[in-house]
Amino acid sequence: MKALFPNGPFPRTGTLVGVGMTAFSRIVPSHFLENYRIVALRKTSDLSMIRRRTPVFCLEEETPDPLPESGMNSARLLLHPSVIRHLRSLPPPVSLFLYQSYPEIEDLARCEGWQLLANPPGLRQRLAHRGFFVDLADRLELEAPTGTIVSEEELHRCDYGYWRQGLGDAFVVQLTDIAQGGGRGTFFIRSADDYRELLARLYTHTWRGTRITQALLRRFVKGKPASLAVSIMEDVILQSRLQEQLIDLPFGERAENGVFFGHTWGHEPWTRSVETEAHRQGRLLAGVLQKIGYRGILGIDVIVSPSGQVHPLEINPRLTGAFPPLSLFHMAAGHPPMEAFHLAALSRAPCRLRQAEADTLFDFPIQGSHVLLFDRDCGGTHGPKPPASGLYRFDHGGSQATLVRQTCDVDRLKDPSQFLVVEGRETALSSPTGVVDPLSRSGRILLSFPVMTPEGKLRPEAIQAIRWCCGPEDGGKPAS
Repeated sequence: MKALFPNGPFPRTGTLVGVGMTAFSRIVPSHFLENYRIVALRKTSDLSMIRRRTPVFCLEEETPDPLPESGMNSARLLLHPSVIRHLRSLPPPVSLFLYQSYPEIEDLARCEGWQLLANPPGLRQRLAHRGFFVDLADRLELEAPTGTIVSEEELHRCDYGYWRQGLGDAFVVQLTDIAQGGGRGTFFIRSADDYRELLARLYTHTWRGTRITQALLRRFVKGKPASLAVSIMEDVILQSRLQEQLIDLPFGERAENGVFFGHTWGHEPWTRSVETEAHRQGRLLAGVLQKIGYRGILGIDVIVSPSGQVHPLEINPRLTGAFPPLSLFHMAAGHPPMEAFHLAALSRAPCRLRQAEADTLFDFPIQGSHVLLFDRDCGGTHGPKPPASGLYRFDHGGSQATLVRQTCDVDRLKDPSQFLVVEGRETALSSPTGVVDPLSRSGRILLSFPVMTPEGKLRPEAIQAIRWCCGPEDGGKPAS
């Protein structure tokens, strides 16, 4: 990376601190920065392995009181007195590498003298609003699915037949007030019964404890869910290859649809022309964001139809679910991680990169996948923990996996019989109401191969690993 960043992607003085719910989610800068530290919320079974690379302050290790699962984010983490004391002990100036910023963090940063390596929350919230994307896609004449934003009152007043006239037999309802992604607040409607069931769920006019005011309704488009990872710098725009998303895998039952389970790379069920069109749309969208001041990583979600049309769905102006696995696989293949460009853009570090070079920098194939594991017990008592983090290998019969090495390095994955477990929980989930979010994560699996077959089904080796990690009950058993 020295050729790209003459002074490094981040200043060598002071301390850079990655802030995340888990330490693994902020691991990438530890591969190329010496003055790097991590502040994490959750006590996970991979902490000892990550600490071989970089120091980690974990709040769950430091406080005897259970920390709530619901509503926890980087703002609440950084506002904790123990975290503030820790950051004050580090060599100044302290810079924070965030998933995304919040107004509370900006206020605290001004008092503490921290530098925030994140876009301003006002800009992020503006770009994340679904109405902004709908207007932008229309202005750029992109083939986004037909849709409209309606009030909560209109959602309840109109029936399935009314929406069917403009949107077709199948459509998607997304509650715009639900800020968290990953499928939260998303529902697929294919019949009048589906619509009546949704309205019954929303009879309190709230969802996930949030008052519902609006919803985006749009035509359901059949196809492959995919995304682009993008990093916007002052003068150039970098884009990853189009990457297939794992959505609604057949494990367990959930109230919402479009649930994000991870990514798979190396199985591209589309032509090169589709990739070219996705990048064309990515440049148009990112170009607008670049002009209004956005810098660093963002995600663009799309659907690739069976006929090869690329339909953009939304912008995620933040670090996305592709990270850190995408960058770990990039580095294992000998290429720079996108986080380096993200940090350089936000810290204003010089970068020797022209747009023609940026267009080809991430245009290379990688092989691998990551699959999220969700806690399957929603009753407030924690179900079986995932196995301890590390590298596992199945025996020849495929019935039992053995821990081979305590590591979270993807370059240790050598064949499909192996898989990495990271971010495994060490402590039980807790909630003031006794109800735990069914999309709370209990770990993550990394594999050296694309988990989808050409027919669009999960490979047996992937199913085997998921079942083994989750146990034999409903969470590890494919739904019928």
